[in-house]
Amino acid sequence: MVGWEPQEGAIDLQGLVSKVDMGTLFNVVYESFNWRHGVFVGASMRSEATAAAEYKGKVIMHDPFAMRPFCGYNFGDYLAHWLSMETRKGPTHLPNIFHVNWFRKDPTSGSFLCPGFGDNARVLEWIFKRCSREREDEAARKSMVGWVPQEGAINLQGLGSKVDMRALFDLPKAFWEKETQELRAYFTEQVGADLPQQVEGELKALEDRVRN
Repeated sequence: MVGWEPQEGAIDLQGLVSKVDMGTLFNVVYESFNWRHGVFVGASMRSEATAAAEYKGKVIMHDPFAMRPFCGYNFGDYLAHWLSMETRKGPTHLPNIFHVNWFRKDPTSGSFLCPGFGDNARVLEWIFKRCSREREDEAARKSMVGWVPQEGAINLQGLGSKVDMRALFDLPKAFWEKETQELRAYFTEQVGADLPQQVEGELKALEDRVRN
């Protein structure tokens, strides 16, 4: 890779985007509260099973960092590696971390809530704004899962179809109660004692936010 050393002009990475491939009730986009929370968000990812993983038909599987089939060593150590970047010496710029779900569906009709295709750029525009923000709450409000777009922050000008923004960003309590239970079971069964305390702490914090 050319130019990866700082003295050669390293790339200033502003943001990381993790994408889930499923039509669940995860809202279309949210930003992690901080780096540690962002690592937890990446570790909590899910996606629809593919031939690259333990394919069992169209099932939703835990797919941390979208690396389930490719992580070749202890996953607790893998998480610790990501967490360690926060405390590394030197001029380190930690990018913002975002979670997107283009395929959220209306639970009643089963239709996609997000127009998709080129209109996804509207969400990317918000992400770019957040990466260059001057205030923590700029164009965003704090929710139980992370920073989400505040009302009017997503540019809808020229949108051909009507989008139910309330439904798109709704955070159903019952869904997130079940999600935290399944995350705890997954981390306990699959990572066990190797789960970094920071990730355990983020899971506990999410459980408390969902509960309250």
